[in-house]
Amino acid sequence: SGSQIKIDDTIPSDFLKLAELRNGAIYKVAGLNLVAKLVSKQFDDYSALLKMKRHGTVFYVEEGSLMKATDLEVELYLEESN
Repeated sequence: SGSQIKIDDTIPSDFLKLAELRNGAIYKVAGLNLVAKLVSKQFDDYSALLKMKRHGTVFYVEEGSLMKATDLEVELYLEESN
């Protein structure tokens, strides 16, 4: 068929609070549509930066941009790393 448009159906309650995040866990990064592992939380006076890693590539995202990854997303992420 023709081109398909991906609809962003996320709602505010899909996003995880800083206290809910665990280092080493796999999350979905909103806006980037990536699944990645949380390496660490880094704080400054005003907010937190979250250090993420996706198959060896390190990047940072702002607090409030992570969502719980589905079981399928986690499984696919782990398969890609093997």
